[in-house]
Amino acid sequence: MADWDLCWRVLKNNFFCCLTRNVVLSHRLGKDVHKIGVFKIKEGAAFRVYYQTRDCLFLLRRNYVPLKFKLRFILMLTIRPVIYFIFLSDKKNRIHFFFKGIIDFKNKVHGVLSES
Repeated sequence: MADWDLCWRVLKNNFFCCLTRNVVLSHRLGKDVHKIGVFKIKEGAAFRVYYQTRDCLFLLRRNYVPLKFKLRFILMLTIRPVIYFIFLSDKKNRIHFFFKGIIDFKNKVHGVLSES
């Protein structure tokens, strides 16, 4: 979410934002991929649910976020958590991080997750 937010704010301020294939970033997304019928569910670390929830809610309120992404974020906040909680491991932590993301959004918490 942070990458998208940065690009949209750059564009909003009439700067140039581009994609390139000339940069290599070694990045591994998730722990596993589960196949359920024709669908694939990527299993990331449970704490990522916190950032996805908090940051989706944050971006839904921004006027520079394109409508199609707002619709995508609504799906990420409604349907995806249910699927994740049913099919993925570490359900208790995933639920904890989901609600912590909502609470921290309401409390206007930004930055790195604090478990205090």
